[in-house]
Parts: sequence; structure tokens; C-alpha cells
Amino acid sequence: MTDTVFDLLDYWSTRRDQWVDIADSTNRFTLEVIGRAGFSYSFDSFTRRDEHPFVAAMTRGLRHINRNANLPPVLHDFPRRRAEQHRRDVTFAHQLVDDVIATRRREDPDSTGDLLGLMLNHADPATGEKLDEINIRHQILTFLVAGHETSAGALAFALYFLATHLDVAAQARAEVDERWPAPGRADIEYHDVSKLRYLRRVVDEIAAMAHRPTTSAKPGTPPPSATVDTHSNGETGFSGTLGEDGVPGGVLLGGRAVRLAAKTMVPPEFRPMNAAHAPRRESAAASGRRARRRGCPPRGRRPATVHPVG
Repeated sequence: MTDTVFDLLDYWSTRRDQWVDIADSTNRFTLEVIGRAGFSYSFDSFTRRDEHPFVAAMTRGLRHINRNANLPPVLHDFPRRRAEQHRRDVTFAHQLVDDVIATRRREDPDSTGDLLGLMLNHADPATGEKLDEINIRHQILTFLVAGHETSAGALAFALYFLATHLDVAAQARAEVDERWPAPGRADIEYHDVSKLRYLRRVVDEIAAMAHRPTTSAKPGTPPPSATVDTHSNGETGFSGTLGEDGVPGGVLLGGRAVRLAAKTMVPPEFRPMNAAHAPRRESAAASGRRARRRGCPPRGRRPATVHPVG
């Protein structure tokens, strides 16, 4: 994970004084993290000049599915050229994942250092059965396709809100600098994450804001631009000036200035301290146990209605 973060920073550094699409960058990043951490597979997201064939197939496939979502099944095969391309994309994705599984079985069959190894080598404790390769293929595709996009969106919005809330970004940076005061790239371990309490509140607040309304400042205007310009300088802190819309010019993350252009969006209030005082939501299981003790139906269930016969 940390290696992928450094690859992303290097990727931004090579694009000094150029426009960089942040949404594209965060999608590359999360897909690469899942590939490396989950299946020891790299999409070369930050070194390829062209788009990885799997990413291209996945993008076309999702577009095809979204286009057909509200159409009757009889129309799903039209236009034929597009439907045939979709079938080729699905076949290609299946073949790539099958090749990853076959390579693992051939070269390192007993490894359990990632999700793929666990799925291949661990059996169900009750039945003793292992997942078949078709099931594993579908699990991998689910992780890759459905697993990366939500995290990528959260990261992109986190960058936006940090760039527009300088006090929050300063406090988050201070927490990181306190834990890793030495210059250079920090060696971050898993147990370090739980100690970054304020950053966790930032992440929690981003997740909570996904359920709050976001409006447009100018009805009829296009959606906010997701692009940023990056440059490198020797300073730490913030650079840039306020734009016409009052959005700060930039925020330095790891010595790189990130300037967000979001002139049409009016976001809900961003206050990471909200997360510190937010009440804990009761899990469904806990709610069910509490309801049974009171003799009430669990949350989400309605009591059966008895109708007289005759």
C-alpha cells in the first residue's frame, strides 16, 4: 500500500505544470492497491503510457451495463456492435483473472500472503470444501470492479475538502509530522494507522458527507471539474491564491501542490470534529438481540398479521 502511495506521488511529480485528473489518479491508485495487496498483480498504473487492457475493458463494460440498466432485456443486444464488444470484454476479463489464478497455482501454490492465496488454500471449516476456480474468479472481479471505485471517490473528495479547509489540512499534517518528524518517506506500518486519530476523523467525516445533500451553485452548469494542476517547490504548507469563487489555490501533500477546480459545487459543511462526537450506530445483530429481550420484532422486520378465515 505505501509503495503504491509513493508511486502515485512520483506520478504526480513527473507532471509539473500540467493538468492532472485527480479522479483518474485516485481510480488508478485504488485499483493498483487492490491488485497488489489482494492478488500480487500490478496493473502498472503509473508507468504505462497507455491504458491497461483490463481497465479499458472494465470501463467499457460498466458503461454498457449502465446504458442497458433501464432497458428491457430484448434490447440488450442492440446495437449489435456494442453488444459484441461487451461480450469480448467480459471474455478478456475472465481470461486475465484465470491466468492470474493459474500462475499462482503453478509458481506459488501454498502461499497465503494475500487474498488470492487465502481463497485457494483455505477450506470451509464446516464442510471442508474449498472455493472452486470459477467462484474465485468472480470474487476477484468483484473486488477489482466494485471495490476500488468507492475508495477512489472518497480520496478525491478528501483532497477537495482538505484544499478548501486549510485549518483541517494543517491539523492533519501536524499529526503526521509529529509521528514521522524525519524528512523523506515514512515507513508506515499497519498498527500506525489506528494512532492517526484526527486523520481518521477526516475520513469518517468524508464518508458521512456522502449521505448529505450537495447542491450546484449555478443550476444548469456542468458538474465540477475533477482536474488539478500540480507543481513542486521546496516549501511545506500551502501555495496559490484564492480563485474567483473563493476556493484556495492549492494544498501541499508530501511537497506537491494540489489545486482543485470546483467552481460549481456547494458542498455540505465539512467538520471532522463531527465524527468525534457522532453517536455510534447500533449493529443489526445488537438491535435484534435488544429487540428480542423486549419481546419486539427486530429492526427491519414486521410482525406477522393474522387474518380471520371465512
